[in-house]
Amino acid sequence: MLERICADYFYGIDIDHPFKMGFHANVPDETGIVLPSDLGAGLRPPTWCFMLSPIWQRKLGKPEHQIRVELADPRIKITAIPYPRDKLNPDGANGLWIELGDLDLYPVEDGVPDVLVKANSLIRPIRCDELNLNTLDPWDGDPNPRFGYESSLRWMRRFDDDSDWPSAEQRRKPSPDEGRATASKRKPLVPGGEPCPQAGWWFTPAQLDSRRYFDKGEIMPIIKGSSFGDTNWQQTSDPKDDK
Repeated sequence: MLERICADYFYGIDIDHPFKMGFHANVPDETGIVLPSDLGAGLRPPTWCFMLSPIWQRKLGKPEHQIRVELADPRIKITAIPYPRDKLNPDGANGLWIELGDLDLYPVEDGVPDVLVKANSLIRPIRCDELNLNTLDPWDGDPNPRFGYESSLRWMRRFDDDSDWPSAEQRRKPSPDEGRATASKRKPLVPGGEPCPQAGWWFTPAQLDSRRYFDKGEIMPIIKGSSFGDTNWQQTSDPKDDK
């Protein structure tokens, strides 16, 4: 009941239902069925960090480099985790540990957090929308708020463009930069061939493992022959901060 109350006020909380989330099998059982109400049917909407394993990358149909391109944002950190090559990971792909900016409850009054919208847009095709968050059925006259099937579905879809969470009556604010710390705002892209506007570490989705240090005024290179199109550089963290 407390989770249901808090859900109306914070986008960034994560609802827990141990019984339905304790079954993580993501392959069909002997009947050929994966129950859509169990966590094994898909992923929850990420709130601060999540692991995108090779199994889910294959179901999503997107390799690591494409995921990095779609999540390219200075607030998002992606760490490759080696996974063994086996029948569930025939390509030997890495798992991806994805951190979505700073840990934040994201109060509803501040608007929809765009960094979570971006991550949820990526995993939407493999999202477990029907994860059962229901617990005990209410009794006649029960004054306590609870998750039901409809509200559970709306909660899982709260970052979609057509979502009305927390209520249809409450105006759903767009994701604002105002009201957030300046450091959390999206930093501009710098096209390859242009001088670096600020000394620091930068990366480009046009090349894997491209993070490097540039001095202010140094010309940022163009990655030729990249399958990702134009080269755009984005500021990122110092590698020593990863440890």
